[in-house]
Amino acid sequence: MARTSLPLALALALALVLASACSAGAKSVPGPGCTCAKGVLDCANRNKSFLRPSEVCNGATRVDLSHNRLKMLPDGLSSAEVVKASDNKLTRLPTPPLLNSNAKILVLNNNEISNTSRELSSMVSLERLLLRRNRITSLNFLPQPCNLRDLDVDQNSISSLEGPLQNCSKLGFLSLGTNNITSLQPNVFSKMQYLELLSLRYNRMTFVQDDAFQGLSGLQSLLLSDNQIASVSQFAFRGLRQLQRLYLADNELSTLPAGVFAHTPRLQRLDLGRNQLTRLPADLLSGLQGLTQLFAPRNRLAALPDLADCCERLEQANFWNNSISAPSEASLRAVLRPGGAARLDLSANPIRPASLRWVLREADLDAHARRREPRCGSLQRGAAAVELCVDVPCGKNTLVSDWIEAVRITTANRS
Repeated sequence: MARTSLPLALALALALVLASACSAGAKSVPGPGCTCAKGVLDCANRNKSFLRPSEVCNGATRVDLSHNRLKMLPDGLSSAEVVKASDNKLTRLPTPPLLNSNAKILVLNNNEISNTSRELSSMVSLERLLLRRNRITSLNFLPQPCNLRDLDVDQNSISSLEGPLQNCSKLGFLSLGTNNITSLQPNVFSKMQYLELLSLRYNRMTFVQDDAFQGLSGLQSLLLSDNQIASVSQFAFRGLRQLQRLYLADNELSTLPAGVFAHTPRLQRLDLGRNQLTRLPADLLSGLQGLTQLFAPRNRLAALPDLADCCERLEQANFWNNSISAPSEASLRAVLRPGGAARLDLSANPIRPASLRWVLREADLDAHARRREPRCGSLQRGAAAVELCVDVPCGKNTLVSDWIEAVRITTANRS
């Protein structure tokens, strides 16, 4: 009997010691698979469907629960300032007291969160909130007052921007792509003077009205590509004097109003690719002296836009796959001038060789055309070299330099 009672007594004594330690406030130790060190709880990629209290270290200020199967967050996160729980099965937004009301960063991408109401309204310290790839239908859950700097709700089911978003005056980054937004409510951005990037890609917008972005005086990047935009008002971009990058590709634009970019003097990159544009207004690019990249591939343009009075810094111009047969000499001279564009792509256009005669007269061909891209050849104008890309009708292995040389010979024989 004595031999069996001794281990039992030791076990009872050990249990009492552990109980007293817990009652004295000793920190719990994470269970197998989780780690806790220097205030960081790491339970990422553990394939867990729930966490036991013993797996959550008390006082952790940074918590990573990403890539599990959690349907709800565990207790014990009341001290966390940063919570990452992407790629789980969460269905609702966590709220205080489950979360620290002073949390600053909340990352919940790729979950199943829906039916949001005002869950985060009291979390006024939140600065970064990432909720892409969920099932959110509105933004009524945002903190009030709102101190967010970054908000990403891409790939949800949001159709309206009405509500507390209008009061998020400190935002610097706002991504609303891949939702169901059809129009922009008046003044929805009127208080966002610090916003630098706004993404509305992959929505269902068909029209951009006057002053649609009123208040965005600091905006630098505007992404409107992959919508169904068929019309842009003349004053749609009024007030965007700091705008540097504008993306309007993959829409249904057939024309643009004159002066539509008159209010974006700092524009550097303009993408109009893959629309239905047949012509561009004569003054479309007037005043855009800082433009370095102009993209308009896969449209129906019959002529190059007027580049003579703008675009002194143009480095790349892409008009691939349009209907341009005779690019104007003035526009070509503006692009191919010494110190001008480094690359002009006119390939997949029905260019008539005669329209390039002045190029042949004034530019010496560089013999080192790149054979990896036979449709492009290098033209030397003084000390500056530019690259001209045109269709090569003589076969896949024919260099554009060979083609232009053939045009040179033909031109010489005719003269």
